[in-house]
Amino acid sequence: MTRTAKGTTASWRHAGESGERELATACLAEDVQIISPWPRSDRFWSPDSNVAP
Repeated sequence: MTRTAKGTTASWRHAGESGERELATACLAEDVQIISPWPRSDRFWSPDSNVAP
């Protein structure tokens, strides 16, 4: 399935507003790295882990 940036952004926003964790996860690439701004030391490396390996 090919996703457009506009469609992915809409899905991400809806997931955030509705609290749908599975939908938010589906919007992310497998190798995503999300860095939280509160505090900067929190990094999320994969859906299975919330700390760096």
